[in-house]
Amino acid sequence: MLPFSLNAQVPASDCAAGGTVANALTSEPIAGAMVTLSDEPRPGTGAATDAAGRWSISGTLCVQVRPTATRAGYGPVNGEPVQLISGTPLVDLKIALMPEGSIVGRVQNAGGDPIAHAYVDVKRASVHNGRRTMNGDVSARTDSEGNFRIGGLVPGSYIVCATSTDLTYPVGGGGASVYMEDCFPGPATAMEIRGREVRTSLTLRTAPALHVRGKISGLPLIPSTEIQMAQWPGDPLRDQTADEPPHLMTFLHNARTASDGSFDIAAVPPGVYRAEALVPDPRTANGMLLAETRVDVGATDVDNVTLPLNPFGSVNGKVRFEMLHPSATPAGAASPAFEMNAGLFEAGTGFDFTEDAEWDARHLSFTIPRVPPGQYLLDLSLKAAEGIRVKSATMNGQDVLTQPISVNGAAGPVEIVLSDDTSDVNVTVTDAGGNPVPGQVILIAGESQPTMIQTSPDGHATKHGVPAGEYKAWAFDDISNVPWAEDDWMTQNAGPAQKVTVTLGNTASVTLTRIVAPQ
Repeated sequence: MLPFSLNAQVPASDCAAGGTVANALTSEPIAGAMVTLSDEPRPGTGAATDAAGRWSISGTLCVQVRPTATRAGYGPVNGEPVQLISGTPLVDLKIALMPEGSIVGRVQNAGGDPIAHAYVDVKRASVHNGRRTMNGDVSARTDSEGNFRIGGLVPGSYIVCATSTDLTYPVGGGGASVYMEDCFPGPATAMEIRGREVRTSLTLRTAPALHVRGKISGLPLIPSTEIQMAQWPGDPLRDQTADEPPHLMTFLHNARTASDGSFDIAAVPPGVYRAEALVPDPRTANGMLLAETRVDVGATDVDNVTLPLNPFGSVNGKVRFEMLHPSATPAGAASPAFEMNAGLFEAGTGFDFTEDAEWDARHLSFTIPRVPPGQYLLDLSLKAAEGIRVKSATMNGQDVLTQPISVNGAAGPVEIVLSDDTSDVNVTVTDAGGNPVPGQVILIAGESQPTMIQTSPDGHATKHGVPAGEYKAWAFDDISNVPWAEDDWMTQNAGPAQKVTVTLGNTASVTLTRIVAPQ
């Protein structure tokens, strides 16, 4: 028996490609860049650019490839896919590399003296769940002169913050003071970095080092239970107040309880915190209890904080179908036609709760175990479910697709209804001149999660499984930069939406002009 079919098509290996690599900001050629054809299945095919930024690769397989270039000091960029054809070399492929940015500065105290070994953190603005937020990117420590440098920053909007855990004392003696965080440009204002160096200085002012004292209440505790306090999770771009903006840098302040459950956490700066402790539940073999509360620290010590013990809860649910075409009802997870994921994220913070849902054999009922008490939003996603949508999710008759679930023990059941009451939407994306271009389309209807559509390079796409309804539609070059859940931002930057009406049994069509999303 032959090891392979004699009829198998083996691609030719006489193809060639070439072009240039240049600086995306200055268009100057880049010498010494390493160019590879990343989708070419045979490893080791590549070339370096010469002094004029030129490169050429020959004797490679005639397949679809994606030219990729790398160079120290530049962020890697993947080119558009191209098809290599035998006898027709591609000779003018252009790759642009974006120079990496950097932030250089000094951390000092209010008197201008350097602060050695201070913590410096750079956060990048991004969009999560349709809202702007800041995410940690890279960090460093200052040297003995208070200097720091953070490089390798890809293009984006950044905030740099510094703080120190050192304590200071007044001349002549007295109580300790702690350093407060300082940020540049500010806790709610980001700076654009695109291949440039930014220089700044950060001044850390001091505040009295305060105590937070209290007690865990409830069942008898194991002595020396650890209490942790961290800055209350919030969105620095949205939740700031005039008196106390959220901290961008998070440090744990901790202590251990005495035999009676009391604790004293020292050297706490002013701010808003979440205090918590995780302890074994003596009533069960593997159960856990969570003690948690919010603590507002102002200008004086905080006493009489109570952390009530609460057992972990759970969320359970089940799936049922309301199908217009009963023959299309999937059998469950055993069928390749259907797979659902269920998860939770904390309401008000957007933090994912990562405990996996446990499903039954048919993937039609689930339990999310070990959920700490709190408010959660349900995160549902369907895979390989062509034409099927989540029609509703309710608990005790209340909508939980857009409203949070309160967990304090066992919560549920969540009733999830799936349906095929959907239609198709054809989209075409053009540039300002009416020429088809690739784009990313967003369809929004009320408070429901939006429908995202990625077009092909010719600007066209068909989306199956879109629920009937009235939609607002926009097309962007990059939806990851679009805070679609912020009405003010959309009004200012996206402009009026185009209306799209989707009805059962009919295919809706829409043509949209692509918007370049601002950073």
